[in-house]
Amino acid sequence: MILDALRQSTAAVHQRVEKLLPLMEPSLTRPQYAEVLSRFYSVYAPLEARVQAACASTPLAVETQARRKARWIETDLASCGWSSSRINAITRADDLPNVADVASALGCMYVMEGATLGGQYICRAIEKSLHLTRTTGLAFFHSYGARTGAMWSAFRTLIADAPTTDGPAILAAAVATFDCFERAFQSVSLVVGEPA
Repeated sequence: MILDALRQSTAAVHQRVEKLLPLMEPSLTRPQYAEVLSRFYSVYAPLEARVQAACASTPLAVETQARRKARWIETDLASCGWSSSRINAITRADDLPNVADVASALGCMYVMEGATLGGQYICRAIEKSLHLTRTTGLAFFHSYGARTGAMWSAFRTLIADAPTTDGPAILAAAVATFDCFERAFQSVSLVVGEPA
């Protein structure tokens, strides 16, 4: 089953990415949080555009549009005091996966949609450490809110219904997407507990 293969093939890089993020630390500062958000944005903004373009003339077009999250990161950064010009100046990742078709788009989306589940735990931790809410800096991690489980379940169905021949492209894109996030966060110097 493709979902089992996805979990297995991405497990190691998924763990490496999680270890790079200090989001669960109680001593996380708002500037550090904003820097983490900016790194997410550096990948989400251009990658979502590629996914949308790859699916534009397919039945997935509406689905991919509804699942775009870069706008939520923009809202959160603004809540953290970032100006629109500062947000627009964030360097976009250029070492993105090649999103040539629906299969590769699904692989990228597997990573971005899967992050909404972990985002629920992150959301609760940041509510405690930084006293933020969905409307004051946690839109991205709050994600779909009460609909997160249902949205993930619907996405799992999309993956499960993909043709078996799409499996290798889905797997390759998912691994490449995690690799992209790992590179984005390796370049962040975040020492938890010290001012950023």
